[in-house]
Amino acid sequence: MARLLLPGLLLLGLAACDRADILSPNVWFVWPRDGDTLEPAVHIIRAIAEDDQEMLRVFFWQNGEMIGMTWRARGDTFAMGWDCRADTSRRYELQAEAQDHVENTAFHRITVLVRR
Repeated sequence: MARLLLPGLLLLGLAACDRADILSPNVWFVWPRDGDTLEPAVHIIRAIAEDDQEMLRVFFWQNGEMIGMTWRARGDTFAMGWDCRADTSRRYELQAEAQDHVENTAFHRITVLVRR
């Protein structure tokens, strides 16, 4: 009988230690920075995303349109290539959107200028 109770008690103990993920992650751009002026080129944009439990992915947006998503980070830094050579816009709003493993979400927006 004791052999049957022990696994059940262990499972109850593990469940009691497991906590719900109710906190949103934090995200901010590392490069470029808000207000930077860039040359027309393919740039690697980088954002740090952190969560109290587990990060899932980061989406990158340009002027409201998604330019990509990455599941992989180098440490806590998520990166994506961004090609701003062909577009005629000069001003861009870039956004990083971080989601943790239960899809709590956080955003960081910056504005950059591209020389034309």
